[in-house]
Formats: sequence, structure tokens, C-alpha cells
Amino acid sequence: MRIVAQEQVLNELCRHWLFGHALAEREPEAAVFKLESSTLATFVPYFLMPYGTSLTIQSELLVRRMAEASLAMANHYGTMLTNLEGRKEDKHE
Repeated sequence: MRIVAQEQVLNELCRHWLFGHALAEREPEAAVFKLESSTLATFVPYFLMPYGTSLTIQSELLVRRMAEASLAMANHYGTMLTNLEGRKEDKHE
């Protein structure tokens, strides 16, 4: 998996326990990590979420899983917000 980002972001990522040992190639603004597909599909999306939009990920599998995980999180908090707003309206009646 190849990730393009600012150098300081990649430096931080390379120090992470999951990614540091998997580093296969490094350029100033890109890094290639060798990780199992099962790891890309399960753990990696959640470790990368805090980086938000600062990463450009060049792995279709990982981008798909990031999109799915992000959508699930958005749906979860959207439902929570709707429930909270509904309770607030009930109290005003």
C-alpha cells in the first residue's frame, strides 16, 4: 500500500507500531507499506482515520474499507444526533 502525504505526517505514521515494521520504501512525501490484505481490511482503516483527508491512499481495498468505515461512523452519529434532537423537541412540547 502506498500513501502520499506531507513528510511530517508520514514520519508520524512510520513511528506507529503497526506501520513502522511494515515500511518497505520511503520518499519525502510517500511511503510504501507491506501489510497483509486482512490487516488492510480490518485494523488499518481505524488507525488512519485520525489523519482525515491529509492522506492519499493508493490501495483500492483500503480506500474502499476507509469509505465503508467512515460511512458507518457517519450513520452512527447521524442517528445519535437525530435521537438527541427528537428528545429535545419532546421536552419543548
